Amino acid sequence: MKSSFKKYLSYFVYGVLFLLIIFFLGSAIPAFNYNIMTVISGSMEPTLKLGSVVVTSPVENYKVGDIITFRTGGEGTPPTTHRIEDVRVEEGEMIYITKGDANPTEDMTETREENIMGKALFSVPYLGHLVDFVKTPIGFGVLVIIPALLIIGDEVKKIFQNIAQKDET
Repeated sequence: MKSSFKKYLSYFVYGVLFLLIIFFLGSAIPAFNYNIMTVISGSMEPTLKLGSVVVTSPVENYKVGDIITFRTGGEGTPPTTHRIEDVRVEEGEMIYITKGDANPTEDMTETREENIMGKALFSVPYLGHLVDFVKTPIGFGVLVIIPALLIIGDEVKKIFQNIAQKDET
């Protein structure tokens, strides 16, 4: 009974790890067309908590009330995720006025459509803290290298047990 529980638990853990790897690797492949970002300020509290992971994807139309991620500067500047407060058309171009939910006033910079990275599809509270931790050498070791070594060690142990059983027969 114990071994079947451990077996199903290990399948579950491997499945979750596999899905997370596919999810995060997929964000790096342009064909999947979504971005994964960590919330680094409290401007969207309580909707998006500090340290949340937000998944965004470009959509056909953006409207008032949508939470979007956009760049106010060049490629090197960190993106901003705020809510669309108003939309207007200026010389045939859509202009978006945004505001963080926790901010008292609208953003000073208006956002043009070409600066929008995408609409927030969903967020996972506090997962960004784990993602940031994994990016450190200690975090990578704790969450990737050590479990990998434990799995390899367990497999090596099973190999030696199988060899020992064959020698006994």
